Amino acid sequence: MNRTKAKAAAPIPDLHLECDRTALLAALVAATSALPARPASPVLAGVRLDAADRELVVSSFDYDVSTRIRMDASVLSAGTVLLEGKRLHDLLKKSRGESVRISTAGAKAIVEPGPSRFELGTLPIAKYPALPDLPKPGGTVFVQQFLGAVRKVLLASGPGPMSMLAGVRLEFGPDTLTLAATDRYRLTVAEIPWFPDDPEAEHAPILVPASILKTIAARWKAATGRTRIGNGSAETVGVVGFAHGAESCTARLLVGEFVKFRTLFAPDYPLGVVVETAPLKAATELITLVADGTAPVELAFAPGEVVVATGGGDAAHGSESVPALYDGPPFSMSFNPGHLLDWLGASGRGFVRIAIARPSKPVVLTGHDTPVATDDDGVRYLMMPKTAAGLTANPDPPLPDYLSGRPMLPWHVTEYVAELGDGCQVRALRQARTSRKDIAAALEQLANPLYPGGVADRPGAVLLRNLAVEADVFARWAKGAKGASPACRAGCAHDSGRKR
Repeated sequence: MNRTKAKAAAPIPDLHLECDRTALLAALVAATSALPARPASPVLAGVRLDAADRELVVSSFDYDVSTRIRMDASVLSAGTVLLEGKRLHDLLKKSRGESVRISTAGAKAIVEPGPSRFELGTLPIAKYPALPDLPKPGGTVFVQQFLGAVRKVLLASGPGPMSMLAGVRLEFGPDTLTLAATDRYRLTVAEIPWFPDDPEAEHAPILVPASILKTIAARWKAATGRTRIGNGSAETVGVVGFAHGAESCTARLLVGEFVKFRTLFAPDYPLGVVVETAPLKAATELITLVADGTAPVELAFAPGEVVVATGGGDAAHGSESVPALYDGPPFSMSFNPGHLLDWLGASGRGFVRIAIARPSKPVVLTGHDTPVATDDDGVRYLMMPKTAAGLTANPDPPLPDYLSGRPMLPWHVTEYVAELGDGCQVRALRQARTSRKDIAAALEQLANPLYPGGVADRPGAVLLRNLAVEADVFARWAKGAKGASPACRAGCAHDSGRKR
């Protein structure tokens, strides 16, 4: 009789499950990695366990980032419990046994990993905030392409007073996802294929915390297939979600304006230097050891080589030559060695191409598998030049003295075409020929005998002669570059006037 009464008085467990200890430990690592070290409320240090239908859902949330991991479990009694995440993780990590049993009885949770048995206090589930759902509108990307782009984009992301420095901008096109990040001294932009649920839908650009992308890149590095991104609709942007396999997470979006990064790229880069990645990285690391770790390194470009050297100052000096595919004019630029090494280390490609608009302007680095540099992975790394303390910035080479017969430098050709031909070489050549005739007529008038002293004494005569020679030099460049008159680019507005 006493036994019957005792058995009837025993509390019925609210939750009772058994699962693999290693799998639960991995889920706890993922769930607790996003939790703050000092939560605003004690319940935010908790990990929520929801057991039902042969499945256990491990989740966490701190009002900014949420994580859900689904795993198989033998559920004897469905229920929910909130436990302190770090304590549960540490207990299971130190315990033995292949499986773990978890049950609840009132305000206590009984955790039994292998031969061990622990009674833990539960946190009030009623005070735990509701987890946000993954935004429904969205699309998918190939997970390894996405993670590769994230790792490279995060190179340019860093802490700062502005939200854009701690975030990564995501822009969704009909078939392309663009990621961009900056720390004000460099900018990384990556483009990967994007498969939206609705190609006709419009999605506003979003600013995602870099921390959540860094966590995803570390956790999903062995994932395969596609990852889902829930970016919400244009009217309901506020949360972004990522899901792959049994794991999903959401993050509150950052608020703030991102730099108009497309305007930072030059319309054209007339010079390109292709260097093998490994030798350039080794030379930069070696020269960095010679100089102060924060001192810039100088890259001196000359036909057939790049000389990596210390950036000047009173410190020790050193240099190393690296073969390069380059046949342009000699000049030099200086860079932050850390920024340069970041890209060379993360490129993952055999060759790097350095695109240069002018020596005083930012350069763009891209990774390639072949020295011809016709292939790339859609990632561009824009890097600002840096000058050593006490030294002036690397000056642009002076304008050529066209009267002495020197040729146009590549960036001068680019500027001439932009100014005279609106970016079209054919129009620039036509305008140059027309201008040459007008200038010749003006010089003829200035040479009129009625003007005492002739042309040399007339205001503007020297300028007109220089302009005339510049037009002749550009015409010679156009003929030498193309073998004949240069052709319009595909889709050029001035292409319709050409003879077929």
